[in-house]
Amino acid sequence: MAVTNDLFIEDQKHYVSIFMTAFCPLDQAVQNLEPHKVQHWQWFDMNNLPDDLFLPMKQLVAGRGYGEGIELMKNGII
Repeated sequence: MAVTNDLFIEDQKHYVSIFMTAFCPLDQAVQNLEPHKVQHWQWFDMNNLPDDLFLPMKQLVAGRGYGEGIELMKNGII
């Protein structure tokens, strides 16, 4: 869907974050198979996101990424 280039200045780290789109059948439940890495998931409307987003997500939402998926996401298509 998109790629962001993320500099964490204070931590002296650099990440290239890859965002992908996946489709899940309606009768299949989404599972957290890495609870030691991910505490929990939350779903939000794109027009009502929390303020404390992870930097790569902030970059993506602000349109500072690369890929056609950004516009599709903003338009509610994906």
